[in-house]
Amino acid sequence: MIENLNLKIWPDKYSKNRLLSCHIYVILNINTQWEMNNIFLQNILECYNEFLKVQQSNYERNIVTKFKNSFNKLKILFASSYLDIISVRNFKIFDNEVSLRLKMYDKENLKLNRKIQTILGDFEESLSPRMIHRILTWLKEKNPQNYKKIKRTCKEDIINELKKIGTKIDVKLCSEFIDWEDPVSLIKDFDIELYKKGKRIKNNELRKILKKKLYERDRNYLRCVHISPHFRGLPKCIEDNITSFLIK
Repeated sequence: MIENLNLKIWPDKYSKNRLLSCHIYVILNINTQWEMNNIFLQNILECYNEFLKVQQSNYERNIVTKFKNSFNKLKILFASSYLDIISVRNFKIFDNEVSLRLKMYDKENLKLNRKIQTILGDFEESLSPRMIHRILTWLKEKNPQNYKKIKRTCKEDIINELKKIGTKIDVKLCSEFIDWEDPVSLIKDFDIELYKKGKRIKNNELRKILKKKLYERDRNYLRCVHISPHFRGLPKCIEDNITSFLIK
């Protein structure tokens, strides 16, 4: 028996008005070798219906998160299924289209998520992506053996990877970094004027001002987000619900 699936993906705010129609033919049989096809068929239908719910909800955060988990599982099952060449090509078209929309969704929400993490997260999350990348450059130069495996990805991933090897981006580490970095490149991050009474401030003075601003941010930041229980101490599901409420 052959199951003919027509996966229609309707236009939405992340699709540039594209209507996509993918035909996928799934061969079903009681033989053991086709067992993965039966599982694949069930999961692709569930995943497709979940994506329709994502569109109906206008990409509501919790629904998108649930769909992403199902979509990742589906792609693993696809690798083990038995499909003809046309169906393989069409599934990849479906995969690419959905992945593109999710990528655009993530990009749009990244800045908003960072604003929330700046308020509710840890101190290092209040630092700009550029500063986090420069800190990583400094660490790699300072100790290449210890930091060579950390990739230059988004700042959240860099922070997490550094934590895994016992490096926390705190005020002390940032102060050491400022001694190495060109201070002019950081003045925008801390709203510092380069000129005072028509004269350019010297680099040594800029570094002193930067360190003062850094300690002020650390002190004020901790005072402003004193929450009990601490946000990071809550279960992940509750943290996601709070974040989702703030994004709306």
